[in-house]
Amino acid sequence: LAIAEALAGRDPANTGWQVDLAVSYSRLGNHDGLTVTERRDFLLRGRKLLQELKEAGRLHPSQDYVAWFDAALTTLPTP
Repeated sequence: LAIAEALAGRDPANTGWQVDLAVSYSRLGNHDGLTVTERRDFLLRGRKLLQELKEAGRLHPSQDYVAWFDAALTTLPTP
């Protein structure tokens, strides 16, 4: 995660690195070893990142996982 965040922060214009960071967030959002609050936070970060790329016209349709993040968020129990 630290590497993905560093790369994405170093070059915000690099869509590939931004998507890689969102994927890292998705993996942590599905990690059973984290609290529900931590998992929700990671899923919200990934969703926000992809939504911003999408709104800016920088997200390729094959990288559009916003709906996946929405679905994953609905499966989390209430904290």
